[in-house]
Amino acid sequence: MKCKTDPRIRLSNRLNEDLCAGATCGAVSQARKNISTGQRPADTGPLTSMAAIGKHILLRLVPAALCVAGLKAKEAPTANAHFARRVVALESYGQGIWYSARFSYRFHEMLMANAGYSYVDVPPGNAGGETVSFHLVPVSISGLWRVSGQIPVYGELLFGGHGVIGGERTQRTGVRATATGQAFTPVVGVGAAYLPREGGVTLRAMLYIFQGIDSIGLESRRLPWFGGSIGYAF
Repeated sequence: MKCKTDPRIRLSNRLNEDLCAGATCGAVSQARKNISTGQRPADTGPLTSMAAIGKHILLRLVPAALCVAGLKAKEAPTANAHFARRVVALESYGQGIWYSARFSYRFHEMLMANAGYSYVDVPPGNAGGETVSFHLVPVSISGLWRVSGQIPVYGELLFGGHGVIGGERTQRTGVRATATGQAFTPVVGVGAAYLPREGGVTLRAMLYIFQGIDSIGLESRRLPWFGGSIGYAF
């Protein structure tokens, strides 16, 4: 006479197998609940067996998928945080009128602060006048947006101006006189920048518009002015 195995013992053995195979905590809890309440597995036919197999597979695939998704979510912010933040450059024309040394810092991949220095001589408006020299301190904030998915080329929208430190304004008009006719000359700009994520040589091309004033103080002018720079990001 054969002894029949108690269904609770069979279910307990199945629980141990699931634990060894790495079943989810939810499945283990449910199995323990079935043992405590005396519920029997519904092994009444082939369809039920197939459903049990499908459930068994899902219990292993779902946790694995969630684990992979969680790892990717943790890695994404870390990867985004690593890019060259500092840029030193020389700009021809541009915000410093004829030339300027520039330093930029990227607080975010899409946000950059800029500051620089330039020295400008403004010739007199007549034979009896004197040449006047000015120190220019360009400052600005740049908003960036990615233009290409493969190449690190960004569109750039710039807002700022330059402070003017110097003597008396000269009695003449022109680019240099307009840009130095007041203590602070506002400027906006739009252009493109090549900024390698891992650092290296950078390139920028910009169209600036100065909101200046003639040195004689009689006429406010919007002055378009191009600029280009080459630098190094690190």
